[in-house]
Amino acid sequence: MNKYLDAMAKPFMPITPWLLRLGLGVAFIYHGIGKFPLPPERMVTWFESMGFMYPEIVGRGWCWDNPWRAIAR
Repeated sequence: MNKYLDAMAKPFMPITPWLLRLGLGVAFIYHGIGKFPLPPERMVTWFESMGFMYPEIVGRGWCWDNPWRAIAR
């Protein structure tokens, strides 16, 4: 039985890290997409309280920039 399972898994060994990354990426996106504030009304009021000029633009920029920075790491 062990030899049979090893023979089945052997072709997937080179791509195993990528399959793991893909699975974890889908899981993180699925669980985090509901927390993503679009449109960012609450963030706009927060940026206004901090004194930012054009808080709507800063809020939208943060919402679109943050995931790309996480991917680039």
